[in-house]
Amino acid sequence: MERAANAVSKLKAQGKRVLIFVKEESTATTLNEMMRAHGLNSHEVATIWKRAECGFIVCNFNDADHPTHAVITTFATLKIPGPRFYGACHRGIVLEMADDLEDVLRATRALTSIGQTQQVEWTNYYVQETLDMVQDLAVSRKAVLRLFLNPAMYPEITGDLRGILAFHEVALSMGHAASLFYSAVAKLLKENPGAASKFKKSTMARIAKSWKSGQTLTMDHVNLKLPTIEDGIVLYNYVKDGYKQQL
Repeated sequence: MERAANAVSKLKAQGKRVLIFVKEESTATTLNEMMRAHGLNSHEVATIWKRAECGFIVCNFNDADHPTHAVITTFATLKIPGPRFYGACHRGIVLEMADDLEDVLRATRALTSIGQTQQVEWTNYYVQETLDMVQDLAVSRKAVLRLFLNPAMYPEITGDLRGILAFHEVALSMGHAASLFYSAVAKLLKENPGAASKFKKSTMARIAKSWKSGQTLTMDHVNLKLPTIEDGIVLYNYVKDGYKQQL
């Protein structure tokens, strides 16, 4: 929370305001108190408040001439009619990961409107390599499973390749660095779903060895027309007793 307060202070000095999303209304209240202790004109928008009260705060927030520095709210506010946080603000912070990827995506679209010319910038404040990543992983898995099981998604793709596509889509949505080779496979399959039959357990490792990071994966790679290269990608199977057995 201290980090968020410091970020808002810096953006205030640049004449910018910030929209902050948290999971719980109690967190929003605590953060709002901290912001005000830092001398910031911040406000909390809660789903349990009267619509007129929330509307007044949001109206001021969307007015570039009003000295509001930050509004703190929860993902739940985006599921009810009312608050629309766009107009004067183009900076956002996701302080905590939501329980569902759709909530995160809905939040990061909250500052975007038709005809907008200024670029919106979002920052995620959940910390890599900490317990924050447990929630991040749970959200990712839920989203991947939803895409994988949805017959309307990738209708021409079957089996494990659906998983590769789903993981790629979710990684992009969450701003994660995706696996380079499997991301290249996903991109090719999105453009050429008919090529799915070319990716088999017997050919995947050979395709990877003919490709390296920075290249575009092409049908020549997939059709095994290109030779393996010294710095090509080597796929390993980590499943059996942790032993690196090449596929």
